[in-house]
Amino acid sequence: MSARPAVILVHGLWLWRNPWLEWAAGSAGAIRVAGGQPVWFGYSRRVAWTAFLRPTGGTAARLVRRFLALYDRVQARHGPPSVIAHSFGTYLVTRALSDFEGARLHALILFGSIVSETFDWATMVARGQVTWTRMRNEVGAHAAAVRFAAALRRFGYPYGESGVTGFRLDELSRSVNAPYAGPSLADSALERYCQGVWVPLLGLTQPPRLTVRTRAVAAPIRAPAPEVTWP
Repeated sequence: MSARPAVILVHGLWLWRNPWLEWAAGSAGAIRVAGGQPVWFGYSRRVAWTAFLRPTGGTAARLVRRFLALYDRVQARHGPPSVIAHSFGTYLVTRALSDFEGARLHALILFGSIVSETFDWATMVARGQVTWTRMRNEVGAHAAAVRFAAALRRFGYPYGESGVTGFRLDELSRSVNAPYAGPSLADSALERYCQGVWVPLLGLTQPPRLTVRTRAVAAPIRAPAPEVTWP
């Protein structure tokens, strides 16, 4: 088993620009500098929108199974991984936790979350799948997109606006909801936000190495995007 803790990055919906070129590359750079191993869970724009518009369909179910298969490989190699999930990726991850009780995460960070505000986190914590002290829900990032997804509830969709209002939690766990005060997701400054805010929560304690730069994760950008890319 590798001594380097792994962090799985799960993106959401995208229109034109590959998410790897935005928040994921910056996060991966900060994770590498801190001594962690970023692992990219990617899927095409077509798959993303098909799964989003038909969350009970086969494409969404296969996507969840692929995530769980990646989880198993990462867990076997690195131990329980952490996850940073954005937008529709937050729905995929929480659905995977609900479907597979054996999934254990070291830490979980959500932003632009479209998960229902009433999601049963208490059960996830009771099962030992996540812990309150290593969870963070960034509130306020991509608010317009979150509200769009939440508006689909009137048509029976399972989404919510936890990325805007936060999850409905008791006093002991309410600190999971944290106002997002970081830069634009396309801003290179996001790497510094990840390094200063997310990396400590992920438990990555290795001091930054000045010789390691984000270009170390540039290869996956140039290569054709597979379903799963190991850096």
